[in-house]
Amino acid sequence: MSPFLPTLQTELRTPYGGLTLSSGETLPITNRVGTAGIQQPSGGTTVRRTLDLGYLLHAPELAFWRVGNEVFFQWKADEKENGVPVWVRSEGKICISAACFENAVFRFCEELLTLMEQRVRTIQQNGWERTDCMLDVDELAKEQMARRESLNDIPHRQQKTDWQQVRTSLDVFLALL
Repeated sequence: MSPFLPTLQTELRTPYGGLTLSSGETLPITNRVGTAGIQQPSGGTTVRRTLDLGYLLHAPELAFWRVGNEVFFQWKADEKENGVPVWVRSEGKICISAACFENAVFRFCEELLTLMEQRVRTIQQNGWERTDCMLDVDELAKEQMARRESLNDIPHRQQKTDWQQVRTSLDVFLALL
């Protein structure tokens, strides 16, 4: 079960072109982009907000974006195999707090990194016995330490982008067109 599912704030409904936030505010949606019909706030593009899951069989189309302190997910998964739907829900929309999303992502990364570290230690202790590929165990251990340092640094990073300045600059640029 996903770590953020118990804290979902609301299911989004977009019957007439708007997103309703958990705060009750409605954001207008003025465009439908892409063959999946994924709706996004004005100016959004599906490509920039969609995970490429094409390597999976019957891959869902998953788009996500953030507005303020809320993260939106929208998916479409209407693939069928032998006439039977592959996914339980063919489409859906959810909204969670950005803090909840960040916490879930960080926990996922922490768990994955811990499992990777265990695998590296096992290889260091038992050696690498596969003959179909070569492995530099010392380099692998260094890479793993670098990954750990990078993950440990995340909580201390500060957002350096001045988004108000970006928006102002875009407004000026668009006014020139």
